[in-house]
Amino acid sequence: MNWEDDDGVLGPARTLLAAVRTLHVRGAHRIQIFPHMAASGMYWRCPIVIDGVDPFSVTSKELNYSSGGGWELPGCSTSQPISYLKAANRLWTALTEEQRKRAVVPDPDYVRWYAGLLAYLCDDEIPYLFGDDYGPSPLDSGYMGVMGQTYSHLRNDYGLPPGNSLAWH
Repeated sequence: MNWEDDDGVLGPARTLLAAVRTLHVRGAHRIQIFPHMAASGMYWRCPIVIDGVDPFSVTSKELNYSSGGGWELPGCSTSQPISYLKAANRLWTALTEEQRKRAVVPDPDYVRWYAGLLAYLCDDEIPYLFGDDYGPSPLDSGYMGVMGQTYSHLRNDYGLPPGNSLAWH
């Protein structure tokens, strides 16, 4: 997947994924994603999870994303396209001091897994752990699902993250 457009502006989903990678590079290893499909199957949701916290306990609008919101990425109060670097800065700013402390706990295994996930994705693909309209969930089957953003295809062969990032499950 091409993660480096000339101006740093990607589509909203790719911008969010690249912003998380940017924060990993900066040392915030425990900023994690929990991507899934909305129950309707119409929207991709991707809450930002800090240090393996149950993503369904994340009530802060600042840390949740739905593709139905377009460019309203976590930490960003704009509906205009922004670069993944700006998105990373805004996400970091939106975290509380306690979340920042938990985010910088070293987790090189998760960071390697996440970088591999991004390398695995094709240009039109997004990862997901479950979707109510797709039968048994990838999460329950032990893998990260991947689908085309136009829902044109599914792939179910990328492993789950290592360590305790899904320990609540």
